[in-house]
Amino acid sequence: MPGFAINNVGHGADIHTGTYYRGASINQSVFLINGRPFNNDISTYHGGTDLNSIPVEAIERVELYSGAASSLYGSSAFGGVVNIITKEGFRKPKLTGSAEFGSLNLNNQQVTYSGSTNKVKYNFSFERFFIDNRYRVPVGAANRNPADGYLFNADTATSTYFGSIGLDLDAKNSVNLDVTALSSRRGLIYFGFPLQRDRLDHDSLNVGLSWKTRLGKDNDSNLTTTIGYNQNYFSTYGPTGPGGIFYRTGILDTKQITTRVDHEWKLSDNNQLRWGLDLKNTDLIGDVLSTNPALAAENEKEDRSVLNTALFAVNTWKISDDFLIDLGLRQSFDSQFDSYFNPSAGFRYGINSVVAVRGSWAG
Repeated sequence: MPGFAINNVGHGADIHTGTYYRGASINQSVFLINGRPFNNDISTYHGGTDLNSIPVEAIERVELYSGAASSLYGSSAFGGVVNIITKEGFRKPKLTGSAEFGSLNLNNQQVTYSGSTNKVKYNFSFERFFIDNRYRVPVGAANRNPADGYLFNADTATSTYFGSIGLDLDAKNSVNLDVTALSSRRGLIYFGFPLQRDRLDHDSLNVGLSWKTRLGKDNDSNLTTTIGYNQNYFSTYGPTGPGGIFYRTGILDTKQITTRVDHEWKLSDNNQLRWGLDLKNTDLIGDVLSTNPALAAENEKEDRSVLNTALFAVNTWKISDDFLIDLGLRQSFDSQFDSYFNPSAGFRYGINSVVAVRGSWAG
């Protein structure tokens, strides 16, 4: 979509990789899986979201939002929304797989099993990726092993798991359960330090249960109720100080429970209202430790919880076949930041079949 960009060039792009709406930053974007937030609790050094969390074979499509999205998903969505929609099983059971091998000990395996029987749809995917990234680098390069001239501590190993089961209860009601899990181990080399031995362990779990109901005769009124659980565990650790005589570690363990009621209501052929309720409770445990006596005063543990509740509404008017207007409102109630108001407005005008002008404002 025009306006979206990927930070994949420049100094630190390998660490700060992210997707954002032009003019904003990677820390102002919200990443969703089937409409639920995931992996959005840390950004410093490691990018806003680890997109390896979902096997490629499990992805059906990616939806991008901007403009009035901050009213739908909160002020964190000021820089846009990336919503990853996963595949559902379809027709006869099917098993697919692939294996890839290459230099630098690259190996990547994927397997997917999906299908449907009567009213039940299912899709299970697994992907494993590993590469050691040991190749020759010039003298003076960061993390060059003087013994053989090869790069070290740049390896990456990830395993991702995905599963979903959907059930059509009747002509108007369906439920879906999906689970995503990630186990990632990698070395970090950044900032150009001569020797960087920091490691990053990342484990995540995302579970979501959604109930979709067609309230109208056709698709003019659809209600979706979602309950989600998201956990992310980050641990960065490694030697520090002269000769690596000291040790340091930083841990962030986040648990998040979300509930969302989202009603899309087509009031008329030219007017659609989307409104609902958001509840999110986030628990964060942080642990920073260094054995360096000079840094002992900085060692600490954090254990805090934040509850956020919000009401939201976005109304879209189709003024003509070429001209659309959005108006959005969101009122949030936060246990840490009290209450605040997020209004937004946007428009889209199609000059012709290939050129359009878009604009938006959000507070």
